[in-house]
Amino acid sequence: MSPRQYKTDLSLLAVLGLLFFYPSLMIYFVNDNASHILNAVDNLQNFSHHYFRPMAILSLVLDYQIWGMTPFGYHLTNLILHTLVTFLVYALAVHFIAERFFAFAAALLFLLHPIHSLPIFWISGRTDTLCALFYLVSLVSFLWYRKNPWPILYLGMLVSFILALLTKEMAFSLPIVLIVYVIIFTQGNWRTRIANSLKAALPFLLIAIAFLLLRFLFSPETALANKDHQFNGILPLVKNLAAYCGLLVIPGGHVAIAGFLKANPLAFIILAVGALAIFGIALRWIYRSPSLLFFTAFVFISLLPVLRLLMRWYLYIPSVGFCLALAFLLNRLWETRRFSLGKISGAVVVLLIISGIYGYFLMTEQQRWLKSGEMARQQSGAIAETIAEASLDSCLILNINAEIEEVPIMNYGLGGFIRHRLADDHDYHQPVYFHPIAFISWQAAADTNALVIEEQSPRRFMLSLENSSSFFTFPNDSILYINRGNIKRGQQVNTQYYDITISSLDARREVNRIDLHISSKLPLLIYRNGQMTLHSAIPEE
Repeated sequence: MSPRQYKTDLSLLAVLGLLFFYPSLMIYFVNDNASHILNAVDNLQNFSHHYFRPMAILSLVLDYQIWGMTPFGYHLTNLILHTLVTFLVYALAVHFIAERFFAFAAALLFLLHPIHSLPIFWISGRTDTLCALFYLVSLVSFLWYRKNPWPILYLGMLVSFILALLTKEMAFSLPIVLIVYVIIFTQGNWRTRIANSLKAALPFLLIAIAFLLLRFLFSPETALANKDHQFNGILPLVKNLAAYCGLLVIPGGHVAIAGFLKANPLAFIILAVGALAIFGIALRWIYRSPSLLFFTAFVFISLLPVLRLLMRWYLYIPSVGFCLALAFLLNRLWETRRFSLGKISGAVVVLLIISGIYGYFLMTEQQRWLKSGEMARQQSGAIAETIAEASLDSCLILNINAEIEEVPIMNYGLGGFIRHRLADDHDYHQPVYFHPIAFISWQAAADTNALVIEEQSPRRFMLSLENSSSFFTFPNDSILYINRGNIKRGQQVNTQYYDITISSLDARREVNRIDLHISSKLPLLIYRNGQMTLHSAIPEE
């Protein structure tokens, strides 16, 4: 391809990205965004933190110097990062198959894949985007260096790998990716291939080992994983792998699908076994093409560091391999020329259809994030206004909008979020302590009016979501929150301020009704119909 074609394709990708993602620049702070930004300088110096990701934190520090607490600037940075990673996917594709259609298809599919919504729309989710940027710079530099052993490429691939490690732990998979690449694309017997692969990846392996030893030295408890990401056996890993593959292949409807599969675990087993059988059959065909084999291996290898926990944003880097593999199949269709609509190749038609489906689900997800941001703005503003007007220094908050259709609202970082609104909107700087009681996971926008709150006495309440698909969660109780599948009716959540009794569960074993007994004299804030009510909640004598 000519330099002019490169520039044309990259310019088109940039314009498409801006058109699709421009609304995301208007998303307000959600969840722990404000806390991460305001605490960025302190976290940058804290090696013993659960996550040591100084490059991601440094990006927030730099944004803060430019934008202050204006959400637009942080979302603009996220969009720029995603666009740069898309360019790198294009460059990576060109290395394997120097076909313009293949490279553009791979980059376009990556640009619009709906699974990327969270790393793009969530300011705190840029960790994956930034890690992918350094990860792919290192990988592309490695591939170019094998063709042209220039010192600048050698230095670039190692420095980029170090920066990727300083951004997120997923970068530890890169040396294995390089080893597999050399094994697949090197001639000779297996012994020669393995020896060559280890030699080529040796600098990366040494850097990874040194970085791991450094983590053990400063924070041995969290060197391999934080306390919530511990190994729980092989079966959960297989289950997560199947779920990850499903999230990559199926572009949307994940909330509804997850709800159905959780309520019908046998269906999940049947689908997982069926998918595994299909993949086993296809593996013989995949093995015949070195490029397709590498793209497939890339997906699974890059997932290795995160299989212990199922989070959609972990798929940002693995999706590179998936998009390259899908573009490879489309390129095969392009080369055969067997199917066409007039003068338009069938491969172009299929690419447009898939891109249209991706774009639809992406825009739908973007609207959820805009709604989530607006809900976060309204509730945080109502809480801050009530606290400022009553000059409170401590309070209970009965109900918090935690998420909507798995898009975060105010699930974590509540304290920092409210303190930011108090200082920014009301010039209220005195310390305030919050004790949230029940978080609500809204499963549909129509559910947001379904909450029923009955005050049975001055210190007893009943909260119900039984007429909806939504449910309550309790992030303040980490054991109960992580192991939600083990919740039982009648189970209690006891604190020094209140006691919760779980009185009803839905078919998914999620909590949809609770009884609450408040034992504290702290003021109680109740949020409903967009309004915040200050309730004394003084216990009976």
